[in-house]
Amino acid sequence: MRKRPLCTAAVAVLILLAAVNIWFESAISNPCTLRRIIPDASQVTVTGQVKRWEEKPDYRIFYLRDCQVLQKENNTNSDRQSVNKQFKEQVKAKVLQEPELLIYIEQDQKETQTIKLGNQIQIQGELSYFKEARNPGNFDQKFYYEKQGLHASIWVKNCRITDQETWKFREWLAKLRRNWKRLLVSQMGARHGNSMSAILLGEKSELDAQMKALYQKSGIGHILAKKCTNGYICVQC
Repeated sequence: MRKRPLCTAAVAVLILLAAVNIWFESAISNPCTLRRIIPDASQVTVTGQVKRWEEKPDYRIFYLRDCQVLQKENNTNSDRQSVNKQFKEQVKAKVLQEPELLIYIEQDQKETQTIKLGNQIQIQGELSYFKEARNPGNFDQKFYYEKQGLHASIWVKNCRITDQETWKFREWLAKLRRNWKRLLVSQMGARHGNSMSAILLGEKSELDAQMKALYQKSGIGHILAKKCTNGYICVQC
């Protein structure tokens, strides 16, 4: 091996990649603290900072960072010592810290239109965890989001902004991206404009489904790929 330094380097790289892969798979397989403590479909209150957001036809997806998750459990126990046998309500609060969460807010909520990058918001809604693929070859939602550091999503019922501080430069770039997309759609039409915005801007929320399937079948679906927040290449969303 001493006489073949390139072979030694290749073996070292393979060992390193194997170690990273084992560590990554173990990190994905271990359930997060949130999943272990708060059950699925629980009503929670979450406070976090808006990291980025995406616009869909009927709703918007907000990525929150530095989240504080609060769940209240109401347990009613009979007070046997009471003459009237009234019920007492014991409220237990579970407060957890979660790095990031995925938030879905419907477009008709007024607060949605005023939320900007960097704002601190507080939302209330139902928490749900991402599902694993039921059949081989199906899209594994759990693996896809957990590799981005996202373990749960929330459909929002109530939302309010608690801190108006804004990341001005990032917000300006986001506005530039949205205006660029509107210009492409207005000049090229909805079908071709949305296709071009998917290629140039990575904005695929309104990309025609048949057009997307055509790109994938032709083997050029990679031109629609974009980098997720952790650097992974994404062609699913």
